[in-house]
Amino acid sequence: MPKMLHLVDKVALDGVTRTLASVLPRLQGRCEHELRQLTANDDLQAGTPVDAVCVHFTVSWANLAHLIALRHRFAGRLILFEYTYSAAYERLCTPYRRQLRTMLQFAYGLFDMVVAVSPAQQAWMVKAELVPPHRLRLIVPSVDLSRLLALPFPARHAGPLRLGAYGPLVPQQGFDRLVEAMRLVSPDVATQRIAGFGPEAIALRRMAEKLPHVQLEEAVADPQYFLSEVDAIAIPSRWEPMGLVALESRAAARPLIVAGIDGLAEQVSPAFGLVVNADSAIDLADGIDRMAAADLPAMAAAARASVTGDVERDLTQWQGLIEEIIGAEPLLRAS
Repeated sequence: MPKMLHLVDKVALDGVTRTLASVLPRLQGRCEHELRQLTANDDLQAGTPVDAVCVHFTVSWANLAHLIALRHRFAGRLILFEYTYSAAYERLCTPYRRQLRTMLQFAYGLFDMVVAVSPAQQAWMVKAELVPPHRLRLIVPSVDLSRLLALPFPARHAGPLRLGAYGPLVPQQGFDRLVEAMRLVSPDVATQRIAGFGPEAIALRRMAEKLPHVQLEEAVADPQYFLSEVDAIAIPSRWEPMGLVALESRAAARPLIVAGIDGLAEQVSPAFGLVVNADSAIDLADGIDRMAAADLPAMAAAARASVTGDVERDLTQWQGLIEEIIGAEPLLRAS
């Protein structure tokens, strides 16, 4: 049976790990899939021959030599899944756009295919001429949504909007901007729960010290329980190639307030969410006020309806990639 090896560079509770843990078991049958954590000393000489290697970690200047060595280990199909870089990342995170694009063009050139995780990211890659369109594929990730789809709609209540946010406490997530916005929101209008773990935890707690309607909590291992206790979800990310939290929130029938960037904005429609300028605390606070006054039951129903077919689309896109790979000749063999 053909075999695909999937490489990650760490084992962590993040979107990539959860996505692979959800989708790979459902793809077994036509092709065997193995998930392996790649260490600094792993030269891939151990293990059985494989027909393709899928790289699920971020390319960078620091690991280019490793990627070149990986390229030379295989005669053909080497595939990169791009979860990190996007138009908003390029705009915010690098003062030297040409250097970033040069690195990405070289790194992407080592792969037979590059997989974008959202149409917005795919369009940026094409516009920036990072990878030729004939080597670019699209697979929008999903996870098992069955438990989230079983959650009841947010219950009607007389109190303030119960707004939630969850994810790593890192600058990308923009939770600091959310706390700043909550300074402008009355406790009678909305409360905010932020669940996560990361290097910004201490700073966020200090920011929220005098805000009794903002609460920081431990990281969410399973989003089901957290989502069951909030009315809506805020995602004020600075960059977000796709945004798995938005997918999970929609499945849980929780309306969204999202930053108007990358793959986030294209997941939201006015029927169940608000796209705001999260760079501005005033605009973000205004979005929270509008969500508190919105028809939440109608938005919740529309949010859940919006995920219809998402998991099936993900599987179909994966199956198309697999068929393309295993139908190629010659099959790849570790040298």
